[in-house]
Amino acid sequence: MVTRSVRRFQISDAMVLIVGMAVGLTLIRHFSPKEYLIPYSPGGMEFIGDPIDRLPLKFQANWALTTVLGRFGYVSPLIATMTLAVLALRFRHPQPGLIRLTRQPGTVAGLASATGLGISAIGIIILLMKQNQSDQDPFFMPSFVMGTAVAVAWIILAIGGRWRPERSWIDRAGFALGLLWISFVVIHLIRLSTL
Repeated sequence: MVTRSVRRFQISDAMVLIVGMAVGLTLIRHFSPKEYLIPYSPGGMEFIGDPIDRLPLKFQANWALTTVLGRFGYVSPLIATMTLAVLALRFRHPQPGLIRLTRQPGTVAGLASATGLGISAIGIIILLMKQNQSDQDPFFMPSFVMGTAVAVAWIILAIGGRWRPERSWIDRAGFALGLLWISFVVIHLIRLSTL
């Protein structure tokens, strides 16, 4: 029987994660719109001053979902840099073979979200070059694309019968970050359905 070596957490891993966190916090400080932190009025001007429990349920749900999406949009640069840091650590030695790596949901989530980040970066550049004043917020695009990419990759992995999680901290960290990206998409779709 062949025993596989599972990558243990090391000081160098902690250093890479700290650098990823520092870069993410710097991006938040300089690029995240501060409007995401402003309190949101669920019902518009006619409900200002009313306690939240006196508002209709539809407005309460819209308020809660919009607040969660705003906070998620604000911290999404941190989640993106942590995703890239975990993905970079996944390719350090010792590591399983490439075929085993592509069956791990944490690694697949990292690869899918990195691809989604690249695609959405191109979209943001195009939007900024057009100087388009549309209703779409360009800072939500990466989170939505990354979450969709992770969901699609995981569905393909599961349908193909290739879902093989590794019992290691690094695969679980990638899995948790993938769940964060997917949760953003789910919350966004629920909010759109309540409008």
